[in-house]
Amino acid sequence: MFRNMVTSLFKHEKIRTTTPKAKALRTVADKMVTLGKKAYALESDEGQESVARRLHYRRQALRVIREKEVVSKLFDEIAPRYSDRPGGYTRVLRLGRRIGDDADMAIIELVEEKMPDRKGKGGKRKKGAAKSKAKKAAGSKPKPKDKAEKAAKDKTKDEAPEKKAAEPEEPAEQASEEPEAETAEESADSKDTEEPTEG
Repeated sequence: MFRNMVTSLFKHEKIRTTTPKAKALRTVADKMVTLGKKAYALESDEGQESVARRLHYRRQALRVIREKEVVSKLFDEIAPRYSDRPGGYTRVLRLGRRIGDDADMAIIELVEEKMPDRKGKGGKRKKGAAKSKAKKAAGSKPKPKDKAEKAAKDKTKDEAPEKKAAEPEEPAEQASEEPEAETAEESADSKDTEEPTEG
């Protein structure tokens, strides 16, 4: 079964299957790409021994992959693409559940992007480094550290409901003031209209 699946994976560079099968297929596919990479590394050497080793790697891949065209694609196109990549040639993306039998489905595909250049870097990043940089860029507020700051924050929270209770009264007062202003304007308008009629 895995022989057919790995053949289809290298032929189409992406297949849809169940998640457990996709996870098991990763190891087989990675081994095939490694064979291709070993053969690609020996291409610059023209000695008889390197030619024999390249043939040996190709025949090892033919044991698993069923089509010669797919093996040629693996050794000529796919392996050179991953020559600088240390591993992780495939990616498993979960799709959800299949309708008929509720099986967990996934897509397994060959990774396309290039590896970032790690020259000049001091090593691995800390796990939270990317998150903290994102928070700083977003301008998040710093967390209060002292008890006094927390107490002040709590007081403002307690005062906020009192202000909210007082706020509905203010709009009512404003509403009562506004009609008075309107009536004053209306009375001024009515006086203006009355004056010409008196003359």
